[in-house]
Amino acid sequence: MKSESKKSRLVLGYSAVTFLLGAGSASAEGPFLITNRSASNPVIEAAFNAIADELVTSVNSSIFTENNQALFADGMAGANSSGNTAVIADRASEPTLVSVTGGAQINVFGVNSLASVSFANTNSLPSVGAGVHAAATVGVRPGLFGLGKLGPIDLSRLKIYATFLSMDLSLGSSASFAASAYGLNLQYKVVPSVGMSFLAKWGGIDFLTGVNYISNRVGYSGTLTQSQTSGTSTMSFDFDYNLGVQSKVTYIPLEVSTSAQVLYLFTVYGGAAADLNFGSSGLTGGGSGDVTATENLSASGYTAEAVLDFDTYGYKAKPSLVNTRGFVGGQLNLSLIKIGGEATFATSGNTSIGFYGRIVF
Repeated sequence: MKSESKKSRLVLGYSAVTFLLGAGSASAEGPFLITNRSASNPVIEAAFNAIADELVTSVNSSIFTENNQALFADGMAGANSSGNTAVIADRASEPTLVSVTGGAQINVFGVNSLASVSFANTNSLPSVGAGVHAAATVGVRPGLFGLGKLGPIDLSRLKIYATFLSMDLSLGSSASFAASAYGLNLQYKVVPSVGMSFLAKWGGIDFLTGVNYISNRVGYSGTLTQSQTSGTSTMSFDFDYNLGVQSKVTYIPLEVSTSAQVLYLFTVYGGAAADLNFGSSGLTGGGSGDVTATENLSASGYTAEAVLDFDTYGYKAKPSLVNTRGFVGGQLNLSLIKIGGEATFATSGNTSIGFYGRIVF
């Protein structure tokens, strides 16, 4: 006879962080298990083992199915590919010596699946992922330090950008966020800029490539409570858990861009790129607690442990090896200070919006 089950507060915990968490179990067992089962009475042990099996099947089949976790993990991996492209270089200015940029980029993968985000209603993981990336970038022009040509390369047309970030935040008592970004990129002016009139200027054509590493980790803590009854036998557990999604991606951009400045105050720019991505995203963490088993409301002598284990059974997803993207942006020029934004659309399904502030010397 099918037992009755109380809804778990895990649903509430996940509904609060659906956008932030990402992978699951590829194991037939799933990430939720009831282990270390024992009882002195074989009949009692068999009865409660059956209830335990039903609890495990219920949790893993309704929430942590392999297909749902794979879709969600793929979404998180896709959202973190090419994750901070808006802030790794200056595509709208021509610094005389140095440019310093600080900004952030928000990425959503599977934007057409946003209707599935209501985890509490669907009782499944959505096939959409998201990532937030911030960085500071410093760019210099080596040609202004007395360096001339290096073979066919005119160093006066070259700009070198170094990107970095390291942060670890506590988001209240039950959530945390950590991120890092490191990169080195070279931007070369293939076609020089042209002043069309005192009102307008074409920025020429730039080619950008380099190596960038980004990682982020979002953690969430909560309580998992569930109870199941079969006849006069009742099994329940109540324990704290910690869940986190860990994304690590290294990407190599191959990018072409151009820009145009109008009335000095405004610059618009755009371009296209193919990025090579290497890395993964996966759900980590878990928790455990003792199982309470009663027979006719009295202790049954049955003991077991409820475990949520994503470190062992976590589904790992990888981003697409090649992520092709197009981007457009605009910048407001206020003397040395520049303020801008950029939108990126990738063929892989990744959509992003970035914002930045910049000082150019």
